[in-house]
Amino acid sequence: MNSPRAIFLCFAESVLADDDVANGGVDDQYSEESATKIEVLQRERNELVNENATRKEEIKKLTAELDILRRDGATNSEKIEELQREVAQSREVVKAVEITARAADLDTHVGDLMSEMAAAEEARVDLVESLEKELTSLKKDEVRIRDLERKIGVLETEEIEKRNKRIRFEEEMRDKVDEKEEEINGFKQKLLKFDTRCIKL
Repeated sequence: MNSPRAIFLCFAESVLADDDVANGGVDDQYSEESATKIEVLQRERNELVNENATRKEEIKKLTAELDILRRDGATNSEKIEELQREVAQSREVVKAVEITARAADLDTHVGDLMSEMAAAEEARVDLVESLEKELTSLKKDEVRIRDLERKIGVLETEEIEKRNKRIRFEEEMRDKVDEKEEEINGFKQKLLKFDTRCIKL
């Protein structure tokens, strides 16, 4: 198995090499590659976490051994120095593992953000298309409303003209009826006078 430092360096080179892809925009190919990469990084992260736990256990053992040597007043300074170096190296390895694990978490988070951005962009495009369709429909409705208003205006004008004609016709007929009634009354007067003359005769 590669050392955690080597794994971390490989990961860093991979992240730097992928910067151009990340800056190139969100597309389906990147999403697939990002998902595969995330799975690999998660597996590596799990391995690193396990190795980190092992290293921490080693540190505890070495520290305990070092404490025992100090308590017992051991004079083997070389052993103590060697143990101190091992402890320091183990701590560096643990730190490197923690950094690598954190980087893997960040890369996973970036992948999630990219997926969310892609989904948000798709939703935005769908919303724009929906609004454009609705706007087109509203414009058509507005045209139809204007056409109906125009037709209603024409009908109202025609109705007013018909009503005016009917009123004029009724007035003319009323005048004619009045004239006819006057004529009838005149005939009645003449007929009454004629009857009166006939009776006298």
